Amino acid sequence: MFVAGTGASKSTVTSKKQWFVLWGLARCNKVNPKALAGDAVNYTVKTDFKFSDILINVFTSVLSFQRETVTVIK
Repeated sequence: MFVAGTGASKSTVTSKKQWFVLWGLARCNKVNPKALAGDAVNYTVKTDFKFSDILINVFTSVLSFQRETVTVIK
């Protein structure tokens, strides 16, 4: 988790999935937290594994793919 500016002041939440290959060594897609925040200067970014990410990772990690959720709170 990291905070930009003074952090989130409202509860507007935007999420996007980040995919990794080779068990987390390289990104398949690039999730840009600044782009998710839009024109906001004060926001909080949280990266974690949701239940759905863990469930999918059980099956895809055998093929070296993993997924996590990037959440921006404005």
